[in-house]
Amino acid sequence: MAEAAPLLELHDVHHAYVEAGRRREVLHGIDLRLAPGERVALLGRSGSGKSTVLAVASGIDRPSAGRVTVAGIELGALDETARTVLRRRQIGFIFQAFHLVPLLSVLDNVVLPLDLDGRGGRHAEARARTLLERVGLADRADDAPERLSGGEQQRVAIARALVHRPALVLADEPTGNLDERTGDAVLELFAELCRESGCALLMATHSERCARRCDRLLTLIDGRLVNSSDGAL
Repeated sequence: MAEAAPLLELHDVHHAYVEAGRRREVLHGIDLRLAPGERVALLGRSGSGKSTVLAVASGIDRPSAGRVTVAGIELGALDETARTVLRRRQIGFIFQAFHLVPLLSVLDNVVLPLDLDGRGGRHAEARARTLLERVGLADRADDAPERLSGGEQQRVAIARALVHRPALVLADEPTGNLDERTGDAVLELFAELCRESGCALLMATHSERCARRCDRLLTLIDGRLVNSSDGAL
C-alpha cells in the first residue's frame, strides 16, 4: 500500500533575521513530515527555534530558504492573502498566552475563525456551543474571557482552534502558563478532541511529560532537529 502523502512537510527549511545589524540564523535545514492524523511533539528548550518552526509551518513567517507544504500546497507559491485563507481553513493555532479577544464573549471568541472566513451564522454558533460543552464551559458562553481562570481560557482557545475543523493544529507551549495539574487536565482534553476530529497535531513544548502524550517526539537544539523517537501514550 502506498504511503499517504504528508499533511505537513518542511524540506531543508532555514530561517534567519537581522537583529542589531547582525544576521541571526534560527533554523538550520529543518526536514519534517507530519502524516494526516499524526500527533508530533517538538521538544526543546526556550530559544531552540520551536516557535519559529510553527510560524513557518503556518505561513505566518516565510523561511529564508527551503520549502513548506500544507495539504499538498506549497506556501511559498501563495501570496499573503492566499496564505491567510489557507490558515483560516486548514490550520488551527493554539498559543501559550491564549490570545483571546477581551472585548468578545467566550462564545464569540470560539466562533471568530468561522466569522473571519465568512462562515458565521447559526451553524457556526451551534458548532461553537457544541465544542464549549465538550470542554466543560457551556455555561460560560456569555462571559468575558477575563472572568475565566487560566485553564478555562486555554480550553476556550482549544475550542476556537478546532471550531473550523482544521486538518492541522499547531500548538505553541499550550500549557506553559498553567500549573501542572491544570496543564495535565487540559492536555488530556486536547488529545481526546484531536483524536475525535482526526486532525494532525504539531505541538511545541519544553516539557517531556507533555511531549510523551504524542505519537512521535522530535528534539530541536539550536535550530537543528537532532533525533526522533516514539511517544509513550
